[in-house]
Amino acid sequence: MMSRTMYPHQVGYQALGQERQPLPPTTKTIPFDYVFQFPLQGERDNRVQDVVEISMEGVFVALSLGYSVVLDEQRRPRTFQPVIDQRTTPPNPVLVPFFPPSFPTDQFDGFLVAGMPESEITILGPTNTPAEIILPLTSPSGTTQNTSRVGADGTVMVKLKTPVALGSILRVWDRTDNLLSQVFEVNVPMTTPGIGPHHVTRRLPSAGETTVDVYGLPGNTVSVFLLKSTTGIVTEHGNVILDEDTTSFGQRTGRAPVTLDQPLAPGDVLLVRTEENGIDPFSMFTVPRPRLSTISLGALAAGLEKVGTDLTGGFRLNPNFTALITADPPLDQQADGTLGRAFETGAVAAEEASFRYSIDVVSTGRELQNKEIHNIAGLGIANGDRPFRPFAKPMMFEPRSSIRIQITEISGPPGTLFIVLQGYKMLGTGRIPG
Repeated sequence: MMSRTMYPHQVGYQALGQERQPLPPTTKTIPFDYVFQFPLQGERDNRVQDVVEISMEGVFVALSLGYSVVLDEQRRPRTFQPVIDQRTTPPNPVLVPFFPPSFPTDQFDGFLVAGMPESEITILGPTNTPAEIILPLTSPSGTTQNTSRVGADGTVMVKLKTPVALGSILRVWDRTDNLLSQVFEVNVPMTTPGIGPHHVTRRLPSAGETTVDVYGLPGNTVSVFLLKSTTGIVTEHGNVILDEDTTSFGQRTGRAPVTLDQPLAPGDVLLVRTEENGIDPFSMFTVPRPRLSTISLGALAAGLEKVGTDLTGGFRLNPNFTALITADPPLDQQADGTLGRAFETGAVAAEEASFRYSIDVVSTGRELQNKEIHNIAGLGIANGDRPFRPFAKPMMFEPRSSIRIQITEISGPPGTLFIVLQGYKMLGTGRIPG
């Protein structure tokens, strides 16, 4: 019997002597997810599948479908470190003079230039005629040209079309990177001495080295001064005689190795001076101190190559390092490992995984779509944009039924793909109600 007493809704009561009716059966439900796992190879048309069997505990009701991609960091590292060396950090060009055996009777007309590999250089020699500021060069074929290109080893032999007179002042202009060398004066009894590339490796001095090569007119005596960038302390290495060297570069020059009292550091300055007959020519060489803003494309390309990829895959700045890039600190002031996390390879983002998928119930042979669906159309992107797909109607799967998902890779990095059926279980039910 039903009664409406003081409540707005009908309530039931048991009449005196009436038999008590049993309560309606209740079904316990718990949240539950079924996970499918797929190894992605990063290869187009790679096809994989996973089959999951619904447990016998009860009916599973699927409400939505979601997915994520975990990248394989061992096969394709997420981050990489640029390679900072002479090839990737543009140094100011350096001139190594070559002297004919009878200098100064035979005038100076050739030298070696060390600088950024593949850069284009021009020799500047200011005269009274503005048109002659750029000195003509002789190409290997004997033709006249105004520029020359540094080789892959960072050096190039240069021969002037017309020998320069004593008292001339020369300068090398790196037109590619817009850098200038130190002033070089051709004179007797001495010329401007200077720090040059190593006589074997042809590489300019860099941080960590303790020996440098000094070049100039054979027989000149020079002094080398090391100015430390961190302390401002100057140490002198004096009375260095430049011995005649005709084997290092196949031409006659003066060279002497100088051993420093401590290793070079970024920002250190080397000054080379000679003092004879009241003449005091000198030059200066600065150990490169690269900053984040000076990292070249070559440094990034070399870093990508070390982790097994190339520029065609692209790269990007780690979003967490935006503030560091804005501050633009010197690289030598960064803690170990910091620079190694500042850049990411371009093809490592999880959202770049592209694949097609299909779902079917193996136990019944029922397919849930007529064709494979692209993940963007059905699931969204794995960066959180549409992170899961709610079903238009909850899907019920009986205990011990088998669900299969098949994946066909289109593009993206290697890793592990996880697809999740999100829903709940109806415990104690052996079949779909109804």
